[in-house]
Amino acid sequence: RYGDGKIGDYVFMGPKSAQKGYEGKILSGIKVGRENEGAEKRMPASSKSLGADYETITLVSKDQTITVYLDGEQVSQGTHEYSIESVIPDTGTIGYIGKSLYAPDDLMTANVGDIKFYDEALTAEQVKESMPTDKEKDAMYAAETGTEVPGG
Repeated sequence: RYGDGKIGDYVFMGPKSAQKGYEGKILSGIKVGRENEGAEKRMPASSKSLGADYETITLVSKDQTITVYLDGEQVSQGTHEYSIESVIPDTGTIGYIGKSLYAPDDLMTANVGDIKFYDEALTAEQVKESMPTDKEKDAMYAAETGTEVPGG
């Protein structure tokens, strides 16, 4: 149920928050526990905001640390007392892309070119290596607009 305090066990990442203190920044966090059993732990607001180009956001959870990368560069990191394994259910829906758990939140408006889930935490180097190349970004632009990249 939405907004009644009974939602628990989640990790989230919002690419452009509208919440006070996070305006325009990447907002991420984790919560384990139903109702008031556990408190949501938010990571610090990202040091950079999304621009207008194709960008890649990567959220890595390892032990009790969540690290957020924007185009392979670390932009936020924080610790929590939870286990990521507690968040992922054995069966059923594991999450949503572009949908909030809370009814008042708007749906995400974005062009999503690729989504990947890994069963292990990537290192900072692996995050950098996983970034799309300029050629791949050009192909995303061309697919979206039906045209070639200007000057490309």
